[in-house]
Amino acid sequence: MATLAAAVSLMRCVGRKRRAVGTIVDLTRYRDNRVLGVTIELRDRWFGHDAGHFAFVTFDSAEGPHPFTISSSWHGDGRLSFHIKGIGDYTSNLSQALKVGDLVTVGGPYGRFDFGGNKPRQIWIAGGIGITPFVARMQARVRHPDKRSVDLFYSTNAPDGEFIAKVRQLAAAANVHLHVLVSGRDPRLTTGRLREAVPEWMSADI
Repeated sequence: MATLAAAVSLMRCVGRKRRAVGTIVDLTRYRDNRVLGVTIELRDRWFGHDAGHFAFVTFDSAEGPHPFTISSSWHGDGRLSFHIKGIGDYTSNLSQALKVGDLVTVGGPYGRFDFGGNKPRQIWIAGGIGITPFVARMQARVRHPDKRSVDLFYSTNAPDGEFIAKVRQLAAAANVHLHVLVSGRDPRLTTGRLREAVPEWMSADI
């Protein structure tokens, strides 16, 4: 069975029934933090996703699929967004390689990143490109308000003014209290700092 599973994976047959073809409709380049925003409009049916899910995206058939967290909530309009950090040869080259109108294949969604919980508060902690599932969740909160209070601590060592401004705007619309920490400028986030910033931390899911 293990050999068969490996063969299926190598032949790129995993999740074949959960794939959709789409077109890139927008590209946003954040140069200071080397992040590329990609918005895709799907041509095939997509069964929706939750904030925190990821998908396998194929930009180049020769390269094959790569996993990226979906950074948009599902609105039923056939659009998905991803924010991709240039941290290796493949992702660093996407900024130059991709263009609006390119066809892509998206497979998924997958993952178990869950924003559930029964406490009246939540504390979210994100570092770098780890902000993406929280961006999706904030978009969902804008459309479907959640009564739970949320504090989002976002740490970055490469602050991009435009990117942070968009996160701030989204956080305000989602009623999320945003704390931006810039590595090398601000003190590290410790348990003491977190308790000081959120005195009600005992009543929060983290």
